[in-house]
Amino acid sequence: WMTPARIAAVALAVIGIGLVIGAFRRRGHGLLVAAVPVAGFVVMASVVGPVDWEGAVMGERDWAPTTVADLRPQYTVTMGSGTLDLRGLTLTEDRSVDVSVQMGQARVLLPENMTVRTECSVNMGEAHCPDGTTGPGDGPILNLNVQVRTGQAEVTRG
Repeated sequence: WMTPARIAAVALAVIGIGLVIGAFRRRGHGLLVAAVPVAGFVVMASVVGPVDWEGAVMGERDWAPTTVADLRPQYTVTMGSGTLDLRGLTLTEDRSVDVSVQMGQARVLLPENMTVRTECSVNMGEAHCPDGTTGPGDGPILNLNVQVRTGQAEVTRG
């Protein structure tokens, strides 16, 4: 229950009460110096959300499955960057893959001949992903779901 965002929100509430009391006493405006950074932290921590530090995957991760059996349904990075290189993979059946990054960069490299249905979502940052279904249109389809809370999502061919 005690997340950093909630702890900072309680601190911001205490500062707010001090500002209200200071307004009636015509003092306490110095608390504004503390209120601004704490408010900024509360907003940022609320957007990022809670982080599971026990199962945290940090740093740079590179995955390059070459067979459908090697292709996992989910790839996750807590903080850092993750690159899923599918250029050496030939799909033999429809598959779904989720790539999730809490804070950092998610990158997916696709072969030219793979049909992919892409959905990217970034809470705070930018996404460079093709919309909808792209590719030759025949053969199996890869349903690719890329989610980044804070950072960048990129899906490219070649």
